[in-house]
Amino acid sequence: MEDMYKYLSRVVHDIRTPMSTIIGMTEVARSSINDTAKIQGCLDKINISSNYLMTLINEIIDMSKIKTSHFSLNKENFNLYDMISDIVLLIKPQTDLKNQSLTVNISDIKHADVIGDSRRLQQCFLNFVTNSVKYTQNNGSINISVFEEPKQCSYSSVYKFVFEDNGRGMNPEFINHIFEPFSREFRVLPECSEEMRKSSYGCEIPGSGLGMSIAHSIVQMMGGSIDIVSKPDIGSRFTVTLNMKWQNL
Repeated sequence: MEDMYKYLSRVVHDIRTPMSTIIGMTEVARSSINDTAKIQGCLDKINISSNYLMTLINEIIDMSKIKTSHFSLNKENFNLYDMISDIVLLIKPQTDLKNQSLTVNISDIKHADVIGDSRRLQQCFLNFVTNSVKYTQNNGSINISVFEEPKQCSYSSVYKFVFEDNGRGMNPEFINHIFEPFSREFRVLPECSEEMRKSSYGCEIPGSGLGMSIAHSIVQMMGGSIDIVSKPDIGSRFTVTLNMKWQNL
């Protein structure tokens, strides 16, 4: 029961923050109806907060399904090249905004047509890449690599998906708790003023702290593992190892 109250407390807090922004910016826009520039700024903030709120709600739903054992995986045919291409397509606008270099290496894959839940796998991988973009400075670098290691038994391979960046990295203490729901390491946005840093208002990099927990659960349900190597101010590397069957057997 105590854990449930803690969970609800965190959920309410994380929902209240974007909702406060939406309500506040709506009032500002209403009182500045003839100021086009100010209204546009308000709409931009409302859009960002709304998207974050929708992401948070979806993550809460996924976490609730996982906790109640109602979270299931599909088995479908998909292509690894196509999945990675979709991830790059989705993340590229964010890397462009921060002038980050995004490189992909999947040249040695012999069996790209596999069986699994591509949507959930993409959700998991997008979490890693989005975090890399979020915690990597402007002009930084992000790399996605995929390796195939054929097993002795036929019809399947061990695939390693590696997500690397040269961003802020993480403290060892936090890594031990990174897969816990709502676990977040406080990070300050680089553009924050000294006054804002003292109050922390508007300075913390946004995030629900649920994405990594959901990603970990997805990988576990697929029988895989996640290895993390990270050092503060140097960068992070997440390696997902999965065994997947080939198509057309």
